[in-house]
Amino acid sequence: MPLTLLTLANMVAAWLEQGPRRYWWLSAAAISVVERIVTFSYFIPTMLWLQGTDNLPQTQVAMDAPGLRSSWSHSGGVAGGTEGVIVAG
Repeated sequence: MPLTLLTLANMVAAWLEQGPRRYWWLSAAAISVVERIVTFSYFIPTMLWLQGTDNLPQTQVAMDAPGLRSSWSHSGGVAGGTEGVIVAG
């Protein structure tokens, strides 16, 4: 099952929760939603662009896509969303 569908299902489940962990769960689900938005708005288009750079020299590709070297924020979003769910559980 795609991660996006799991993220949306998680958001719905968190919204329907009535217990004390609801706000933690909603916060973690919101982080996951933000991570999915970042993935679809930046990383996927960049990867599609890189697939079409077979004829460009590697140095040119490296200069045109500097954000690929700093994808730690993307990993942090995934870890933050997962950690929030673990804390809520």
